[in-house]
Amino acid sequence: MILCAHGTAGAPGEAAFAHARSIRDSGRYHEVAVCCLKGQPNLAQALAQIRARPVHLVPLLMADGYTSRVLLPAAIASQADGAEQLRPTPPIGVHPAMAGLIARTAHEACVARGWRPADSALVILGHGTARDPGSADSARAHAQRLASHNSFASVAAAFLEQPPSLGEMLAQIATRPAVVVGYFAERGVHGEGDARRLVAAGGPLIAYAGPIGCVPGVASLILDLIASERE
Repeated sequence: MILCAHGTAGAPGEAAFAHARSIRDSGRYHEVAVCCLKGQPNLAQALAQIRARPVHLVPLLMADGYTSRVLLPAAIASQADGAEQLRPTPPIGVHPAMAGLIARTAHEACVARGWRPADSALVILGHGTARDPGSADSARAHAQRLASHNSFASVAAAFLEQPPSLGEMLAQIATRPAVVVGYFAERGVHGEGDARRLVAAGGPLIAYAGPIGCVPGVASLILDLIASERE
């Protein structure tokens, strides 16, 4: 198995390696490599570490956008000796069960602050981009799923680089407590720096629960994606 991240600071990121360790420790897969599309180790280097064939390739991406539809297929096609042995799954972020992971993370953040989830808003903060509006679809889909459960006072998606912004969304919430869950695969510039800065500007009733891609439960979703592709 190879876990393929976008790349942050020229490397896959801490979460990617943590999920790989968790999967190896589970005993389900003994060969688990990590790579990134922008940095090293790259896909060719990761593929060289795996002896078994075929190789499941799981994109540690939150959206089915430009990266998963263009950059990843190009990286796969460039593997002259191994492209036909790679079995890519959908990006981890589009897994329907990601919504449940977001809800649990937000619920824990509410409890830690003494807030009732039913009286609190949940905002899923994604990257978004005007160049590919469809990249926001998965964040919106999870928000719609969670809104229908009525576990929180309201659930919505906001984005860094396309509307609605986090500031616009928080303005609609008014005086209600709100938990923001970062829809990012890693801490990095967006999941840690940008998100925390924007949340801090929202005031004391706004809490950041961190990037969802760093939550340990993601490892289970990775295994489930592979199982689903086998069926």
